[in-house]
Amino acid sequence: MAGRGCALMLFLSSWLTFLIAEACLLAGLVQSAYHTGYRTVIFENPPDCETVRRGTFGAGAAFALITGVLTGFYYYNFSKARVAYQRPEAAIDMSRYS
Repeated sequence: MAGRGCALMLFLSSWLTFLIAEACLLAGLVQSAYHTGYRTVIFENPPDCETVRRGTFGAGAAFALITGVLTGFYYYNFSKARVAYQRPEAAIDMSRYS
């Protein structure tokens, strides 16, 4: 795959994994808020971290890590494609005989 095409695919996939990570973390926060809102009414002691499922924040952390790795590969491929890019020569010259 060409450098620019690979950079584009990595850019899009890094944004996709970022959105998935944000959705997982937001779902975990909503779950936590739901559980803690009802636990403070019933019980007097504050809730602990075991209220939320482990997988919710774990999936968010995993996708955040994948996002970081994909972004690193994207920057590498983008800079490599940018260096390899050849600008076309100017079509209009200033002198008559050049």
